Formats: sequence, C-alpha cells, structure tokens
Amino acid sequence: MFQMLAAALVTIPLMAPINKDASPVLVMGEKKAATPDATLPKDTCGAKAHLDLIGEPSEAAEVVADPKRILPPGALMTRDYRPERTNVFLDDAGIIERMTCG
Repeated sequence: MFQMLAAALVTIPLMAPINKDASPVLVMGEKKAATPDATLPKDTCGAKAHLDLIGEPSEAAEVVADPKRILPPGALMTRDYRPERTNVFLDDAGIIERMTCG
C-alpha cells in the first residue's frame, strides 16, 4: 500500500497543471463602458450586442443567437472552447449576471 501511495505522489508533480485561463474569454458583467484594452479578447460570439440583457430574467436570453448555453449557478458544462458560442450565466434568482464567449 505504501509503495502505491509513494508512486502516486511521485507522478503527481509530473502531470501538467490545468490552466483554466488557456482559452480567451470575454466577460461582460457591467453595463458601463470599459476602456479599450489590447489584452482583452475579441468578441467572437457577439455578446457585446447583448449587454443590455445583464440584470434581466433568463427568458430574455432567447434573443441571443445560437449556439448558446444558459448556465445557472453550479451548472455542469463541457470545457470545449467554441469561440462562436455565448455562455449566459445566471445568478440564484435566474437573472442574467454575465456573458462570455466560448
């Protein structure tokens, strides 16, 4: 048993860490205008056109073009990055909290 545990501990540092920030994500959670920043990713999914939906009920997300995902708190989602897809995040009350591309 000890040998198996020791072998596992030796292999763990050799595993590549998961980089959650590897994919560019456009996060929009405020309605106020932001200053242009060259480090921000491009709006590949058209989410900027729907900034007015932040603060609205989840039903308002119907106007967002497909592909899209409506994600309540704690929702499971795949980790595949699709730049044309809009992710619509909801708060506990079902209100649109933010949007990302991917």
